[in-house]
Amino acid sequence: MGSISRLPGIMTVAAIAGTGLMAAPAAQAQVMARPAMVSVPCGTAALASAISAANSRDATTLRLTSGCTYSITTPATGTDGLPIITGNIAIEATGNTVISRSTAAPTAFRILDVAAHGALSLSGVTVRNGSTTGLGGAILNAGRLQITNVVLSGNAAGNGGALAN
Repeated sequence: MGSISRLPGIMTVAAIAGTGLMAAPAAQAQVMARPAMVSVPCGTAALASAISAANSRDATTLRLTSGCTYSITTPATGTDGLPIITGNIAIEATGNTVISRSTAAPTAFRILDVAAHGALSLSGVTVRNGSTTGLGGAILNAGRLQITNVVLSGNAAGNGGALAN
């Protein structure tokens, strides 16, 4: 039996039943990069900007402001409230955080769209009031999608209701 632990720059292997202990130099150890963590101020423009920037990185976690309602009046594209997810993005929230199509929005649009090569992990947020005659009022997913502790409420679509996968 043995155990492996990885720390930035060092990989160690300890043999529990034996007596060996080995350390590999940093140049020989394979270290996985940690995703960038970005705190997003309470504002729709800040959220849209953070998603656009995250699309160009390897992996990014966007931490939304607790208790904030990100209310979208003008869609980022003709059919999507926020920029299309093309990167590897996690959106995390706590404490009654909402992403919503504003009741004052002059047009119908879905909230989130995950492209075929995109990945979205969404947790701890309510997504509401998305509306489209197409697919998925809240989320249209053609890529990878993971939702945890998410409320989809008041969304409507021609097909897929809140979520089209």
